[in-house]
Amino acid sequence: MGKSRPSRTPSLLRLLRLVPAGIGALLFMVALSLVDSGIDFAYNYRPAVRAWLFEGRSLYGGGSYVFYNPPWTAFFLLPFSLLPASLGKAALAGFTLAVLAATTVSFAAGGKLRLLALGLVLPHFHTLYVTLEGQIDAFPLLGILVGWWAVAGLHPRLASAGTTPEAWAQGKAPWLLGLAFVLLSIKPQVVFLVAGVYLLALRKVPWRGRLVAVSLPLLAVVTSLPLFGADWPVRWWQAYSILPPVPEHAVTTWRAARELGLPPWTPLPAVAAALVGGIAVYRRLGLSQDTVGLALVTGAVAASFSSPSSSLLLLAVPFARLLALRPALALLVYALSLTPPWRVPHGLSIAWIDSAFWWALWLATFAVLWTQGRGKPTEEQAHA
Repeated sequence: MGKSRPSRTPSLLRLLRLVPAGIGALLFMVALSLVDSGIDFAYNYRPAVRAWLFEGRSLYGGGSYVFYNPPWTAFFLLPFSLLPASLGKAALAGFTLAVLAATTVSFAAGGKLRLLALGLVLPHFHTLYVTLEGQIDAFPLLGILVGWWAVAGLHPRLASAGTTPEAWAQGKAPWLLGLAFVLLSIKPQVVFLVAGVYLLALRKVPWRGRLVAVSLPLLAVVTSLPLFGADWPVRWWQAYSILPPVPEHAVTTWRAARELGLPPWTPLPAVAAALVGGIAVYRRLGLSQDTVGLALVTGAVAASFSSPSSSLLLLAVPFARLLALRPALALLVYALSLTPPWRVPHGLSIAWIDSAFWWALWLATFAVLWTQGRGKPTEEQAHA
């Protein structure tokens, strides 16, 4: 007798569970296209991209818009910017929700905890803020996700069993990692340590794989010179100096200290301890989703500038990992993330209080991983 074909019913049921979420996302996109929202997309990103494409104007200081990102960001924004403004902002919101869901699913635990993670992250105030403002944090978040697929493809021990994106990425890993570096560079303020962790994953990769991985970001820089002008770094700096990001909207450890009336140097020991602690955990545990999450939240508490939208990345990656490891502790930390309603009476000038959630998430993640790694061999010792 021949072998019976495996039933597709479980896979079909899993797909059917996504239908309500898909319908909800579609209704949200339709509603978003009908209301006056998407300020950053409508008044900055879309006009800048269209002025460059159709009028040959500079992305930096060429009009009433402001554009702080590297010029290759325009290529990722192009599909949304070519649409009518209302449809473009709705499509960007849908893209953000899709990337957020995929990243949360990838970094969360399986089963009910995965559903809980989605239920806590997707309807969060920070998600609503990013989609309503037309922010582009989905691009670096996608960089984290694609980068993880890539490093798991380079190191098969990290990939889950079965047919997964990590397993699919094995033959394409260097190219995907190069794409991840380009995506991370779009908003590097918080994700720079994640990029460093992914770079370390190339240590034992053959030289051809390393060359491919670094070739895409280098290609982005080289091609940007003729496409956007060889002097675009100078024009970027001039535009940034004339009209920098609004400091009252920043969410950083440094601004929190200033708002609390502390001397400017006060956060330095805490930030240094966070960096040293993150390195120590990485040396102890090696590359994993947990250490990627710790690298991300460490970059957030150490960043010299970051926007309120960065909290979305922390919910999708380090919070999802903490929920998988210590659900009760994660829920306590989650409570500190519910601060955006305070912005209704006070505006974004009060957004700096989000840094309390960032630090609580760092402390909880570090404590769990340090305890988890106690007595375990380092990655180098385990593979010696």
